[in-house]
Parts: sequence; structure tokens; C-alpha cells
Amino acid sequence: GQKFPNRTVVENEVGTKLDLLGSRVVVTAAVFDKVEDNALLSEIDVDGSITGVPGRSYQAPLGERTTKGWDIDVAANVARGLNVVLAYGHTRERMANDTPRTGRAANNWSGLARYEVQSGPLKRASLLWQYTWWGQSRLNNRTYWTVPPGDLHTAVLGYRWGNYVIRLRVENVFDKLEVRPGVNETAIGVTDHRNYRFSVERTW
Repeated sequence: GQKFPNRTVVENEVGTKLDLLGSRVVVTAAVFDKVEDNALLSEIDVDGSITGVPGRSYQAPLGERTTKGWDIDVAANVARGLNVVLAYGHTRERMANDTPRTGRAANNWSGLARYEVQSGPLKRASLLWQYTWWGQSRLNNRTYWTVPPGDLHTAVLGYRWGNYVIRLRVENVFDKLEVRPGVNETAIGVTDHRNYRFSVERTW
């Protein structure tokens, strides 16, 4: 029946950006260190004195959470009409009792490539392919289960026609189910089956 105390976050971050070959290659990188007080932590109400149900989990502002990490991304115009973006991030999160944070992967990687046809009958048609990978994570403070790594492939077919842009997005191209980081052992995140999205955009 009481309001949780405010959470205060102090973050220190430093980064750099390299612009190379006339902006055909751009590299950015950052290192960060964050401290959060009154962070919510999942606990088990063993005797039911807090939630009214023995064994039920609840969250309380029980301590400090620290996050340290770094990330880097590279964007490049490889050739006429071909652009590539690569990105990687790594974090290390710890509670005051030195336990890792649940429901978040420690590292993630993503790569994206897009090509637009420059001439011929298919001029202005494009294909984009994105690959995303996430590392293993811990499920929650109750089970300490480890959620394995997973990945996802997404493709987008596009065509520019005058003021219109037509796109067909295909998510989970290979129709492969993968577990995602989650915080509830009864509702672990899972990727969707292969699905399609069609869109038409017009600019004025």
C-alpha cells in the first residue's frame, strides 16, 4: 500500500565516431557505466505474509543495480546501391548481491544489408536482409534457468514507383522458433512463426 521510492540513475558514457572515405564508412563506439538505486528485484513470498499467497513472487525496491558495457557499429556503402550495417553490444549487469540481472541477454549482434538495383528493368527494386542474434540470459531469481541464445532472419522486398514505396516484409524467413529472454518461467518469450507484412507509402 506504499509508493515505491524514486529510482535514480547515474550514467557515465564516452563515445567516438570515425568518418572514413568520404562518409562511405562510419564507425561509432561507446563505453558506459550506469548505477541505479532502488532497483526492483524479484523475491519469493515464502509464507504469504506480503502477497497473501505462499510461494508467490513479488517485486520490491531492494537494492542497487550496476550496468557496465560497450557497443560498436559500422555503417558502410560497399558499392553503388549496396549498404551494410554491423552492430554489436555487450553488457554486464549486477545487483547489489552480485547476482546477474534476469531477462536480458549479455550480448547482442545484428547485421543488415540492403541492395537497390541501379539500372535495367528492375531499377529501383530493392532487397534488405537483417540478421539478429542474442546471447544466453538468465530467466529469473526463482529458477535460475538459463535461456539459450537465439537468432532471427528478416527480409524486405521493396520497389520505388514515383511517389510510392511498396514493401513486403517477411519476418522469421526460415520459420524457426527461437527462445527470447524473458522474466517469467511460465511466459518465456518466443519468436513468431514466419509472418508477412505488406505496406504502401506515398510521399507528397
